[in-house]
Amino acid sequence: MKYLIIFIFLWILPITSSALYGINNPALVAGDKSTYETRLKESGKLAGSSEREVQKARYAGRDYFVVKTIGQAEINNGDKLTSLTTSYYQINSDGSINVYSHEGESKKNGQPFSYVKITFDWPSRVAGLLFENLDKKQTKTKTIELTDNTVYTSDLAPYLQACVQNKRQAGKLKLIIPTGDTYNMIFQIKSDSDNSFRVDLKPDLGLLSGIIPSITFWFQGEAPHHFIRYEGPQGGPFSPIVVEKKIK
Repeated sequence: MKYLIIFIFLWILPITSSALYGINNPALVAGDKSTYETRLKESGKLAGSSEREVQKARYAGRDYFVVKTIGQAEINNGDKLTSLTTSYYQINSDGSINVYSHEGESKKNGQPFSYVKITFDWPSRVAGLLFENLDKKQTKTKTIELTDNTVYTSDLAPYLQACVQNKRQAGKLKLIIPTGDTYNMIFQIKSDSDNSFRVDLKPDLGLLSGIIPSITFWFQGEAPHHFIRYEGPQGGPFSPIVVEKKIK
């Protein structure tokens, strides 16, 4: 569970409900640049930040949105983590998009720390993942079966945005994290008091789910329900709560 929370915090960055395959695209606009900050909820201390840029490119006769995200965070007793993630989304003739791949690399205190690449083969309904823990010199490859409810961490916010747009009130999903591990998750969607939608997400552990803190997302009340903020534990179930917001 600790690694699940850590990877969501470090790798999910917002970018509508079939695992990002053939979905409408309300969020990706070529030339768009945005900045996010993550702060400790109690003290307001800056815990991380990221910058995202969206471009449009053409490869092998196909159009893609290319999203580059540069992030930095403070983890584990002051360690500094920096990351670069590049994501590709195929643009279909009707304007819908399919997630094609995510590639990310990180450094801890300036030294190579991890590398991950996941590529989606939608016709075959599988994804191929490569994860390298450069700090421990460990490599892992995995083939993951894709379903309509399989979501990679980087696509979690837009997937939940689609669920809000489709007026879902609750559901289940299989979450892939960069190590290739998967977790069964449950979520609930409800209207909040500030004209927004709140989505609470947690592991599907039966009766034990009731004692595990939720990871929470807020989306605008008006369509297309853009991401507002994220709130959840920084490093584990009982670690300090952090809040991520778009600042520009």
